[in-house]
Amino acid sequence: MYKFCVRLFIFGFFLCNIAFAEEKSNTNNKKSNIFTDFIYTYILPDKNPIFGDKQNGFDVAYYATFNKGNKRIDGVGGGAFSRAVHSFAFHYSQPDKFFRVHGRLSIGGFALFGVKDVYRDLYKAYGIEVIQELIFGNPMLYISAGIGPSFMLGKTGTTNTDDADGLTGFNFSSVVKIGHRFDCGAIIEFAYHHLSNGGLGRRNQGLDMIGLSFGYVF
Repeated sequence: MYKFCVRLFIFGFFLCNIAFAEEKSNTNNKKSNIFTDFIYTYILPDKNPIFGDKQNGFDVAYYATFNKGNKRIDGVGGGAFSRAVHSFAFHYSQPDKFFRVHGRLSIGGFALFGVKDVYRDLYKAYGIEVIQELIFGNPMLYISAGIGPSFMLGKTGTTNTDDADGLTGFNFSSVVKIGHRFDCGAIIEFAYHHLSNGGLGRRNQGLDMIGLSFGYVF
């Protein structure tokens, strides 16, 4: 009887270990599947969240600055969301990939102009920019972020050599966007846009802008 009980205990212990190992394996597989599903749904989906099966895109955007202003320029400094400088931009774009991550390569033009107080005379410029973005998410809701070179001519801030206010002709144009693509191919995006020369010039009062972008893929 004693030997039978011992054998029964050993056999039961062995079965419990097998069951526990299978349960642990199933749990790990579920966790692995959840992680894998997330990666292939939002990070590396089969289709570009913006373009889908399309190969061309066009968008227009309007931005306004939300910098606090500069007391040295306007004598006040202004508050947040002063909207002293505005920008209008348009881009042609195509889908691409960067290390398997879907992207958008855009080239376009823009105008930069002051609309408030002294800024009316300080910012009157136009230029071109090339931006490479990476895209994460799905058509319902996606996030894109990118950067690229920007070249512009005209008035880009103060011209007094004793200060470092304003921008130079060459800058880096960086964007972060949250968007939605409709089934018809129309796109709407809420965007943040930053312009600065990255400290390459003494004048580098970067501009921070927010705005809306409307586009279409075809």
